[in-house]
Order: sequence, then structure tokens, then C-alpha cells
Amino acid sequence: MAFDVRAALAEIRAGADMRSATPLAAIPAKPAIPAANAPGLACGVAEIAGIAPPNARMQKRAPIATPEDDAATLAEALRLHGPMTQGVAARALSWGATRAWQAEAMLRAAGAVTFDGCGRAVAAKQARDV
Repeated sequence: MAFDVRAALAEIRAGADMRSATPLAAIPAKPAIPAANAPGLACGVAEIAGIAPPNARMQKRAPIATPEDDAATLAEALRLHGPMTQGVAARALSWGATRAWQAEAMLRAAGAVTFDGCGRAVAAKQARDV
């Protein structure tokens, strides 16, 4: 028994309740994935598309930066570009606000950063030079 789409649309337009009009046998079942293909399905699709499988991509990523690395990166940005707020630093370094705030807090605790009258972080050495 095949499902007739046009007949179903005509029934909908006429105000019929489709829940009772659609026989369960007419609803196609999901095609089952053969057990032999299930484990390698994602990798097979990736290989056909010409991209690396997910596990290979994950192994090639750069190591995650530590908070100390972030603090050093922020200190270098302040040295090169001058005073900036935490939000501007986050945007300039493509970080989130929390990451920029944590790096700024580490620099402030170490005494490497002070704040000017506008609330912008300034490298401590630059603050002394001014």
C-alpha cells in the first residue's frame, strides 16, 4: 500500500484529521545502517568528502594555552598597542571576556599592570615612563 501525497493534501485541505488518515504501513521506516558499516561510517564519509576524519583533526590542533601563556600574551599586547580595557583586549586577541579578565588579573597580581584614569590596563613599565 503506497502513500498518496496528493490525496493526503486534498484531505488536509478538506479539513480531515491526518493522524487517523495515514495508515502506519504507509510511513516509511528509517533505513537501518548495516552493522559492518556502523563503526567506520563517519570516517568513510569524511574520506569521500576529502577531509580528515574527526580524530585526525583533533590530534593536529595546537596545544591549549595555559593561564600563564595568556598573561604573557596580554602583557605583550599591552606593550605593543598601549593601554586597553579588558573588553578591547578580549576582542583584539580573539578571546572571551573571562579569559581576558583572568589574564589581566594574573598580571595585576604580579604587579605587571596598573590602571589609568580611564580604567584601561597599562603595562607597569609604561606607566612609570609616562
